[in-house]
Amino acid sequence: MARFFVSNEAELQDAFEAANAGGFDLNRIIFAADSEIELTSGLEYTGTGDLVLVGNGSEIVASDTFQTYEGVSAAVDGKGVALITSRSSGNVKIKDLELNGNEGRSQHGFELDVPGDADGVISATFKGVEVEGFWDHGVHIDDQAGATGQGGDTAGGKDDLAGANSDASLLVKIFGSEIAENGIWEDSVSDSDGFRVDEGRFGDATVLIRNSAFVLNGADGFELDETGKGFAAADVFRSAFNDNGPFDLNDTDDGLDIDEAGAGRLEVRVRQSEINGNFDEGLDLDEAGRGSIFIEVQDTFANNNGNAKLNGLATDPGGTGVKLSEEDQGNIFAEFINSQANGNDDYGFRLEQFGGGEVDALFEAVWALDNRNDVPDQGGRNGIRLESFASDDGAELEILNPVFAEFNTVVATGNGREGLRVDADVFTAQFDGENLFDFVDFSNTVVFG
Repeated sequence: MARFFVSNEAELQDAFEAANAGGFDLNRIIFAADSEIELTSGLEYTGTGDLVLVGNGSEIVASDTFQTYEGVSAAVDGKGVALITSRSSGNVKIKDLELNGNEGRSQHGFELDVPGDADGVISATFKGVEVEGFWDHGVHIDDQAGATGQGGDTAGGKDDLAGANSDASLLVKIFGSEIAENGIWEDSVSDSDGFRVDEGRFGDATVLIRNSAFVLNGADGFELDETGKGFAAADVFRSAFNDNGPFDLNDTDDGLDIDEAGAGRLEVRVRQSEINGNFDEGLDLDEAGRGSIFIEVQDTFANNNGNAKLNGLATDPGGTGVKLSEEDQGNIFAEFINSQANGNDDYGFRLEQFGGGEVDALFEAVWALDNRNDVPDQGGRNGIRLESFASDDGAELEILNPVFAEFNTVVATGNGREGLRVDADVFTAQFDGENLFDFVDFSNTVVFG
């Protein structure tokens, strides 16, 4: 193990160079308490061992003339790359450190470009970390080559030196951290998230989020995009994903966005959290390929999402509180307990399954109120909409599949259309407790009120 103590830019650059050359199993860089270090160029880690940054309340900030690190060209028009980049298979831990992009002078606060020969599990841990002011993703964990299947351009698009679709799995932990105001600056471009994880090929992606905030970012507050044969999993507790996604008026974005494409399943658990005021969906899950969605949402708010607040400037008006989409022979298994999806521009809860499968959902102590907007000829949708199709999304001939649902003390009133709408060939429902749904004779689908 090697230890390096730093208090200024020169010492920090020297520490990274020594860690790269030393061949140590563990490289621990310890900052002087509450120091502020202004970087004129980025830091690159290529060592073989793990990297630990102990911030002690310090801040690293991009200078007004921030440049990319020596020998690597800037990604977009000379604007630089990350403050800190790892191109190592080693694990990374950053603790009690602020990364400041100085109003868009730097591309990312931290970037992990997973090497092509990596295997096993690579972990990246952020504890007590603040990341703000970067023109692209605040943090980018990248193990994909080229454009992603569902989540937009990744390293092969905007980032220099793309990820590589390695065999490695990713384990990302975010504890007591804040990711704010990234992707909103003059040099920003579309799809610049607060925190972005891209995983490809055989590996899995697992994310743990505790007591953290992802707020006021230009695109998604947090996005996980998994392609290939692995699964994607996220466990979220006492965290906020609020007011994200206004930057691109042609493609507004979500609070918490998780995409899985390929053979793997998608598992998500969200408890005691807020997903409010985002400019597209609040919670948005998409699963394509062989695999199902498993989700549990408890004690969580997904309110006031959508872009109607942009006063007609957005190209595609709307926004749903909780939206689950599954394609290609998978199922949706969902539980919503003591949670709300109110005041969204489109739906409160929307669960849609295409290509053969079923929807199996529990709504217990759930509110879906006043999901409507002032957009002409739209005006909002249903409080709860459940759809199950044997046919593919967009198929001219729609073939319905089963929906199984239990409603226990559910209120869905004041919405633009029915409180509850179900599209299914067989709808098996159980109603317990006191349920209240607005009924509107809107269509000839299976509708219960």
